[in-house]
Amino acid sequence: QAMRDCNPLLARHWIVLNTRTVNRTGQLTGYKLVPGSNCLPLAGPEAKFLRRAAFLKHNLWVTQYSR
Repeated sequence: QAMRDCNPLLARHWIVLNTRTVNRTGQLTGYKLVPGSNCLPLAGPEAKFLRRAAFLKHNLWVTQYSR
């Protein structure tokens, strides 16, 4: 699993590639994730609701797909 945070000052984005497939031009297929307007919780790290909603602490979460 991985987690990342947006940084609007750096114009951060993420590129996800499929290493098993290429397109007609021989390039890897995939897509680019560009974050839009967003923010992290305004509550402090000790807030009780963050114990149940820990996913709110980061903007992007990635988990491995398993069939």
